[in-house]
Amino acid sequence: DLRQLVTQIAREKLRGFDNADEVPLVLACNSIGCALARLYAHEHPGTVAGLLFLDSVLANSDFVSQFPDPDAEGFTEEGLPEGVTAEVLRTARERIGAMFHPDVGNKEGLSRKNLRVLLPDADGPVLKGPGADGRGPYVTVLGHEFEHFGVEAEKMGMPRAATLAYSNPYWDRYNRGLARITESSRSKGPVQVPGAGHFIQRDNPAFVAAELDAMLGKLE
Repeated sequence: DLRQLVTQIAREKLRGFDNADEVPLVLACNSIGCALARLYAHEHPGTVAGLLFLDSVLANSDFVSQFPDPDAEGFTEEGLPEGVTAEVLRTARERIGAMFHPDVGNKEGLSRKNLRVLLPDADGPVLKGPGADGRGPYVTVLGHEFEHFGVEAEKMGMPRAATLAYSNPYWDRYNRGLARITESSRSKGPVQVPGAGHFIQRDNPAFVAAELDAMLGKLE
């Protein structure tokens, strides 16, 4: 669908471009859109000049496994982070599984059932940007602010202690991998966006606009 859209715009709206391969794209994307952008850039190498990731989906995760299983053999509450108990972990796993497990559908009709197969690694595949020099695209990785996300997740029934102790570090490690899908000189982040939860573009649009403007400036 994205390929068809870019092709149609190139032919009908952009003078001097006959096909999508000639259009250097900058894709600003949120959540599952980040996975779709990565797949597009890999499928069509040399066409994407920049990627602005806004709290990417954890493409290679079932979301549940980021929390220890309190019902696993040998589990003990000894050494758990402050505020985290077996019941907190049980609630976190049940709630996040019901909302975000890959087997759960969504209102947009986008299935994530095979996403872990398509994108098994946060740091790969490494992408190729436009040009004959083989360099990668510019990549900026923006993530949610940890405390704000804890509050946001709590409103959905997620224990805040579990989010702060497990989800945030897990997501940060993923984002650090995501920043490596291009060369280090063209990579920025991950950056926690002030006052932003998962929908960064909604919570702090000025920050997103500034980062996008900075990326476009590098391409001039």
